[in-house]
Order: sequence, then structure tokens, then C-alpha cells
Amino acid sequence: RLASSPAFAEYRSCAAMLAGFDPSELIDRAERLAFWINLYNALVIHAVIAYGVKESIREVAGFFWRAAYRLGNQRYSANDIEHGILRANRGHPLIPGPHFAENDPRRAHVVEPMDLRIHFALVCASRSCPLIGVYEAEANDRQLDLAARNFVNHGGVEVDPRARRVALSRIFFWYGRDFGGARGAVDFVLPYLDEGPAKAYLTKNPRGLRVGYQPYDWSLNR
Repeated sequence: RLASSPAFAEYRSCAAMLAGFDPSELIDRAERLAFWINLYNALVIHAVIAYGVKESIREVAGFFWRAAYRLGNQRYSANDIEHGILRANRGHPLIPGPHFAENDPRRAHVVEPMDLRIHFALVCASRSCPLIGVYEAEANDRQLDLAARNFVNHGGVEVDPRARRVALSRIFFWYGRDFGGARGAVDFVLPYLDEGPAKAYLTKNPRGLRVGYQPYDWSLNR
């Protein structure tokens, strides 16, 4: 229904205007951060509709490479935005080395330093993804904190004191290098956990745990 709606037609017209936009016009880091997060999330929704995804983005081979917008004279895929720009050019977890080569002009738009909370703001149209939101430069810090807190407390972290085990979202596995490994991930999530038995247990037993990772549900988050 959305594919044939006036709202989507209007959005496509807006998206086409990106070809005339120069990202270097963004004023500061906060503005760049909000812009690229919002662009990534909008691009993924656009691609789901354009490619006719029915059950999962895995129906489309290379989805995150194929889904792309052109800004100025450069192409930006979803992977370019996530790994090249928002992860400060750290590169895809499965591909060694930086995402953008040294002579790639898109490196000029890398957001540095990386904010780990972006992992809870980027939405890949799957059920195990974080909740989607719209980010504003002047409210980035508050909104990213809220995104991390929502994700951690609504399924992203599961603590089983009896088994002395914590099960983290697979996002923490894929991006383990960003978080400093499993223990670094546990240290990261602790401040975001709501007060309660899980937080109390992790606080008292930060090193006496078995850390595992949850399966990821790639079905469409409709």
C-alpha cells in the first residue's frame, strides 16, 4: 500500500533531490551524525519498497550494497553510510581494512570519533533491529541515549542469574571490535540497564559470567 501512496511518491521526489546536495554543507558533527543516521534508515525503508521485499531483506542479494543514494557526484550505499561514515571508516566486520580507500573523496564525510550508540539507531528492517526514530542535531545525545536504553531493556540483553549467563544481541558479536569484545559489551550495557535484578546481578558479578549471543531474526519488522 505504501508503494502506491502519495506520501511515497513525495518521498521519492525528495530523495531524488539528494543528487544536488553536498554533504560538506552540514555544519558540524552533530548535524552530520543526525543526517547520516536518518538517511540510512530512510534508504533501507525505500529499498524494501523498491525491491518488493516480502518476508526478509535476505531475499535481495547484496541488499546493503545495492540500496544506495547519490549525493552530489558520489554514490552512498547503506554499507557506505554505516561502515564508512558512521563507524568512522572501520570497515565491514567481514572485510579487512578500512571501508573507504585513502583516496576516496567520501572519506571527507566520516563522522569521528565513532559513537557506539549508532548501533542502536540504525535499523535494517528486521525484527531483531532496534526501534526506528528520527534524529535531530540538537537532541542527538539524548535521543541516542534513549535508543541504547530501549534496545538494552527490550530484548537486546537477557540475563540468567541461575545459569550465570548473559545473552547479548548478535549486534554485539558482529561489532565486537567496536565494543572491545564480549566483556567490553557487558561493561557498555550496564549503565543503560533499568534498575532491577538483572542490573544488580551484573553489577555484583561483572566477570563471573558466561557471555553468549542471541539468534538474529531477519524477518521483516512490519
